[in-house]
Amino acid sequence: AGLAKKSVEWASVNWKESTDAGSLPLDQNIIAYWRFQEGSGIKAYDSSGRGNDANLTNFACTSLDCNPSSGWISAGKKGKGIVFDGSNDAVVLTTGGLIGTGVLTACAWIYPESWGGGSNGMILNNGKFQFYIQNNSNRLNITSNSANYLNANQAITNFSVWYFACVTRNDLNIAQIYVNAQLFSSGNAGGPVAGTTPLFIGNQSALNRAFDGIIDEVMVWDTNLSANDINI
Repeated sequence: AGLAKKSVEWASVNWKESTDAGSLPLDQNIIAYWRFQEGSGIKAYDSSGRGNDANLTNFACTSLDCNPSSGWISAGKKGKGIVFDGSNDAVVLTTGGLIGTGVLTACAWIYPESWGGGSNGMILNNGKFQFYIQNNSNRLNITSNSANYLNANQAITNFSVWYFACVTRNDLNIAQIYVNAQLFSSGNAGGPVAGTTPLFIGNQSALNRAFDGIIDEVMVWDTNLSANDINI
């Protein structure tokens, strides 16, 4: 069969893609997709086909549901997930340079239990690009250079609730923060600077800004998805 264009839903983000009949739907702009469905071991495999596998670091144990606050958990948003302890847990990309200085979209399902380590619970961090929750304004925040920050203009008011958190950045360095497919903020998050550490999920390189709660379905694109593309 020839290639066919169609619109599909995958991990709560819709996009157009070319796919051969019967093949796994992939979008050429997605550069990492950690589904966290492994349920055991120290590897979180990248389902995008780009080989951006990551390693679990400092978790209490690495079998399913062996610790309710640190490790693989069956109660993810979509099947399994990973629960972070708010202390030193991290999932670390084994290759560098995934998030650069160009346009991007990053999304994840998050289930915070608190504001996290240092009251700044990281979702994604490469030393310069940072996407996180923090208690100074009870909001999601993003910076592209660890100096200029954009925070969401609406607060996250509840813990122990699932949120679909997304950030986009266009070629004019304008970032947009979405929560549950609603635009919460738009503005300049600083001129992008290349990362200085590997990409961390749920923490940063100093291991002192751990997310506290569950993270699931982490996705990164090298394109600026529109509001119509982001939905739940």
